[in-house]
Amino acid sequence: MIKWVRATGRVPFCSDVLDYWVLSGLQEQGFFAAFTTRFGGVSTGPYSELNLGLGTGEPSKRVRQNRKRLLQTLPSGVPERIQILQQVHSSDVVVLDGVTGTQVQAGWWCGPEADGHTTVRDDICMGLLFADCLPIYIIDTRSGAIGLAHGGWRGLTGGIISSLLGCMKRHWRTRLRDCVVALGPSIERSAYQVDRPVLAAVKEWIPWWREVTYPSARGRALLDLDEAAAAQLRCLGVDGNSIYMHPHGTYYCDDFYSHRRDGSQTGRAMAIISRCH
Repeated sequence: MIKWVRATGRVPFCSDVLDYWVLSGLQEQGFFAAFTTRFGGVSTGPYSELNLGLGTGEPSKRVRQNRKRLLQTLPSGVPERIQILQQVHSSDVVVLDGVTGTQVQAGWWCGPEADGHTTVRDDICMGLLFADCLPIYIIDTRSGAIGLAHGGWRGLTGGIISSLLGCMKRHWRTRLRDCVVALGPSIERSAYQVDRPVLAAVKEWIPWWREVTYPSARGRALLDLDEAAAAQLRCLGVDGNSIYMHPHGTYYCDDFYSHRRDGSQTGRAMAIISRCH
């Protein structure tokens, strides 16, 4: 049975425990998908404890130590090489035939500007950073291809989901009937009020916008990122029974970082996915 469950990993040579969520029921099939919480790192203050995002305002030394801890606590069989991207709220997807870009520290590579990547390799762990936007994991159980996307309102209206699925179809011959899709923690609908320009973009690019927006004050609306993504996936042909949503959101749950709740001084969690052996 596939579902999100809480898991931990012990940090070597100390008593600290790194805390994250994993998609259970997939490791037996050779896949690993997870989302970190804010527990188990060395960050302090508004970034405590497991900030994984450089450029957030926290000293980079602590972020690099947290990234080292994440590598050290990955389950056996998960690659100890993490590929991330320069996220820019786009619909661009990178196809990985190996690690790419600059090695930013031991075990970590940062690739080009993009908001999705996909691979069939079993020696790369793909990662993306989040603090309210929606992590989208796609697993092709037939070919072994995996994909990961960063879905904010710009990405969802710009077509990041169709771009990722399109890349997987072209490069790995992915069939939608073979896909398992997981949606990680993101900001809850009741906390995500968007203004008129955002609402206009949603109306223009999402035909079923009435199903994912709810009236709010002064011409604004509440946007449901989870349902916007799930509706797009179903429209593209993914079986709704193969879409697994996370039970918690980022704004009301203190386990997660939230830019909308905490402002610019907050950390970043990481979604990671890989094949495992």
